[in-house]
Amino acid sequence: MKRVKVDKTRLERFSFKPIKDLKASIKKKPELSLRLKEDFGATLEAQGVKVDDEFKRSLRESWRSQIKEDVRRVAEERGGDDWYLKRVLRGEPIRVHVKVGPEGHSKSLKEGDDK
Repeated sequence: MKRVKVDKTRLERFSFKPIKDLKASIKKKPELSLRLKEDFGATLEAQGVKVDDEFKRSLRESWRSQIKEDVRRVAEERGGDDWYLKRVLRGEPIRVHVKVGPEGHSKSLKEGDDK
């Protein structure tokens, strides 16, 4: 899995209600940021943010939807006549053709019926 460093500008575009609420609380109470540095989990619970499986699932879904939106935006900007980006914009799957043999393997994008 490829790891990408998440910087502040990327995080600012991410709209997740508990994070927005926490940022608003930090603006009202600056000492809250110090408490978060000291005991992150307990401070979150004190602010009413319960980090359980449901929270993690909704965070993942929100993050994925933001990524899909970014991919769609970039594909629209660069689209042109590229069949690959047209499929991305339509939400269609991308097919990959893989050849495996004794001498190794190769992968290529498979251009199919692009109507």
